[in-house]
Amino acid sequence: MGNQKSKGGGLESRPSEDAINFSDLDDIEYDQNAAIQAREEIQRRNSQNSQNSTSTPDQPRRPSYYTMAKQGYNELVKAIIRPPRASYDVESLGPPSFKFAGQHFVRTDFQLNTLRGLRLECSHWEPVMRVADQIPCVIYLHGNSSGRPEAVGCLSYLLSLGVSVFAFDFAGSGLSEGDHVSLGYYEREDLQCVINHLRATNVVSTVALWGRSMGAATALMHGDRDPSIACMVCDSAFSDLTTLAEEMVEKGREQGLWAPNLLVSVAIRMINGSVKKMAKFNIKDISPISHAAQCFIPCLFVAGEDDNFILPSHSEAIHKAYAGDKNIIIVDGDHNSPRPQFMFDSACIFLKACLQLTPENTTPVEIEEHMNLLMPPWYLPGREKGIGDFLRQAFVRGSTPTKAESTPPHPPPNNNSNSTPPTSNNPTPFDGANEVLFSDMIEGMDMNKAGLGVSNERQQNINDNIANMFGGKGEDKKSTLKAAGSNSNKTQQQQDEAFFGTLDSNAITPTPPSRTARTGQENITPPPVPAPLAAVGANPKPANVILPPPPPQEGK
Repeated sequence: MGNQKSKGGGLESRPSEDAINFSDLDDIEYDQNAAIQAREEIQRRNSQNSQNSTSTPDQPRRPSYYTMAKQGYNELVKAIIRPPRASYDVESLGPPSFKFAGQHFVRTDFQLNTLRGLRLECSHWEPVMRVADQIPCVIYLHGNSSGRPEAVGCLSYLLSLGVSVFAFDFAGSGLSEGDHVSLGYYEREDLQCVINHLRATNVVSTVALWGRSMGAATALMHGDRDPSIACMVCDSAFSDLTTLAEEMVEKGREQGLWAPNLLVSVAIRMINGSVKKMAKFNIKDISPISHAAQCFIPCLFVAGEDDNFILPSHSEAIHKAYAGDKNIIIVDGDHNSPRPQFMFDSACIFLKACLQLTPENTTPVEIEEHMNLLMPPWYLPGREKGIGDFLRQAFVRGSTPTKAESTPPHPPPNNNSNSTPPTSNNPTPFDGANEVLFSDMIEGMDMNKAGLGVSNERQQNINDNIANMFGGKGEDKKSTLKAAGSNSNKTQQQQDEAFFGTLDSNAITPTPPSRTARTGQENITPPPVPAPLAAVGANPKPANVILPPPPPQEGK
């Protein structure tokens, strides 16, 4: 859509090609009179702003309401389906071969093709020595605007359990192919592709999911259709995308944004229409909480107490509606803060119980007291272990250990594989004395500093775009209220009436989220859980319940 301006540097003209495409509203289910009156009000406000604005050589002309609204609208659509793509080097995943706590591990990089024909970039971390051909695997699901490097933050904890770890870039994210993301709708199909691959290789027994933000939403939207998943860890999941958008508008109101409820409803429907045309999905279907009542997989929910982007109330609402065994941990920090050590300890206890990790099916890593598992595993080589150590362990277990070759224990999935051969190069071991190195590693776990996820700066950009779409905030609010015949003392309903005149408040009836019938889900028997989790506050506790340890008290 090209921009057209009047000759002579005058006011911006408003041809139909350069306007917000109100014809998109024809495909949206609501009363057309609401759209007509909203459009007329937008034109009136734009005309009044143009008459009140002046242009001097020293003072550039203030953008019109229409220009601000169009820019904010386009940026919000992009924030949903085409957020900034994480850019990283494969070296950020660490060396392809390394020692961790005396054991050797390898990372295999390869590609998988989805049913949509898109290439996914994947990485699989596995121990070289193992006591069984098939071992449990934890699949890490990254957040929005992120990628595989996000898994490094919990890699040491997971490998210390004796499991393998699989991470991949969702389609449209990181180094994978794809033009758009869908915040879980198509990402669950990518996850299904990965699970099918792992089960076909015969090197994985049970499977667990660990998701953050968009990844957590993907896990929840996939869990109700795959009850064979052993368990899930869901960090900072949103309950419903429409609810999240409305909360962002409400936060803008607290900062001076004037956004009538009916206009917000129209804006969301317009954005939904654009998303459906460009990315082929309905934002009302992005609702993890609508899947919670049909999901019986044991789940540990995590949320940041100071998360202003996805409020902790989202995780609490999903936890309340969740049908399976569940627990929830509220930790200090915001959406991107490094998670505390006690959260990882709690998650490890949870995973160990649900994955049924025993000496017969895993070779847990022996962690020394000085090791800090918040660091990447290749910085914690530990004591060298020989074949004698594994023979002694096998004698105790009554099984025979197997040793993986220098190449991955399973072949590349297709001819386009870009597997990286392991090397013997290892980073300098960390002995606890290099405080500068330790500080750099801790900072790398912060999503803001690592350049991954929805950074605080991008969160502010989203809030600014919301304000632009509704005509700004602060001083703009006062002039807008005055133009609409209202004042700051009026309630939201009175402001809506002043804005829309005699428009019936029932003219726009929100359409409930579509719920696709899930055939047979009502009769699914939940998988057996060795140690079910009790809901928070449950009393008394069953004797066999394993709960995560409480957070450490201050001063201890």
